[in-house]
Amino acid sequence: MNGDAGKPSIVGNRRKLAVGEVCKLVGENINPQGFLQETFAHYSIPAYDNGQMPILEPGSNILSNKILFPEGAVLFSKLNPRIPRIWHVTDNNPYRRLCSTEFLPLVPSGNLIDLPYLRYALSEPSLISALQCQAKAATKSRERLKPDDLLSARISIPSVADQRRIVCILDKQMEAVEQARTAARAQLEWAKCLFAEWLRAVFESPETRRWPPKRLGEVLTLRNEIIHPRDNPAGPATFVGLEHIESSSGRRTGSLPLEMSLLTGRKPRFCQGDIVYGYLRPYLNKVWIAEFNGLCSVDQYVYSIKPEQVDARFVAWFMRSATFLNRAPVGQAPAWLPRIRIEEVAATEINLPALEDQRRVATMLEEQMATIARIRKKVEEQMDAINELPAAFVRRALNGDI
Repeated sequence: MNGDAGKPSIVGNRRKLAVGEVCKLVGENINPQGFLQETFAHYSIPAYDNGQMPILEPGSNILSNKILFPEGAVLFSKLNPRIPRIWHVTDNNPYRRLCSTEFLPLVPSGNLIDLPYLRYALSEPSLISALQCQAKAATKSRERLKPDDLLSARISIPSVADQRRIVCILDKQMEAVEQARTAARAQLEWAKCLFAEWLRAVFESPETRRWPPKRLGEVLTLRNEIIHPRDNPAGPATFVGLEHIESSSGRRTGSLPLEMSLLTGRKPRFCQGDIVYGYLRPYLNKVWIAEFNGLCSVDQYVYSIKPEQVDARFVAWFMRSATFLNRAPVGQAPAWLPRIRIEEVAATEINLPALEDQRRVATMLEEQMATIARIRKKVEEQMDAINELPAAFVRRALNGDI
């Protein structure tokens, strides 16, 4: 990329120039600890990822060196360039602006490029792919781009009038993309809330209140079988942790093969048909009926059922419901995440109809969840298509097709 940076090429009626021919890096290093009482506008990678809003905070809160940069600059993240983070700073807050040293602040060095156009030019997919190839890292998660690699990268430079026309078109297209994305997110949230309401309707209905109550401890038995490294276990096993259970649906999304002789910590054992309940952050409703024998994390309780009294599916749906959370007090000591204790699970009341009715209700809920899953899959496919549009729009615009 560096060898022909000074040789402009022509694509249609557009020049291709190196970023460093039309822009320059700006900013000065600053230690915020020297300005403990001053409020800064802090532009960080997390702030970008959380909505592109700077964090306003005093220098006393900022513990590492930053870059002081001017309003209007375009910030390009050199960290993991395969994930484009390009921030055109246009806010008018009254504070001095600091950015992470992971950003490269750019401003025009002449009159060949407008900053709003630069933001789009730096996000062009073929440019991002080329920069990704330039990034070096010991691990894939911490790739970093060298400033010279960005400055030598070539971008399409039409006339300033054309740049402004392109930006106007792309801004409208990106606004439409964001509206579509917002609508898709709302559909996903609606589907999630709809099933929660179905569960509430089942377990808090007048019919349910007529079912005889029992404590969960009367129909579930805690399976307290712990595999501990000091017992020298051996052989293969399958691990299913909280990260492998989908919230609210009970669907297992993955697992991990283990060799028990290599265990470094204790693991509870579960058996096929057991209810595996995530008691840490119980509002996530991570409740799974084991499909095979295996091991889980210490953040999960394992229960065997009394099949002559209860249907495991019925109990699992109850334990995923807001009704269960309302009846089982969630403990939260200082510095601890919310959790439900074993005795609180055992003391929680469940209204139990006849076994045949439990099976009927569980089957109905499974069918409703399957309907929700189909809706979610379609919306997620729509979301994937929507998320591909910005790159396609930018590619088309910068190739001269608009």
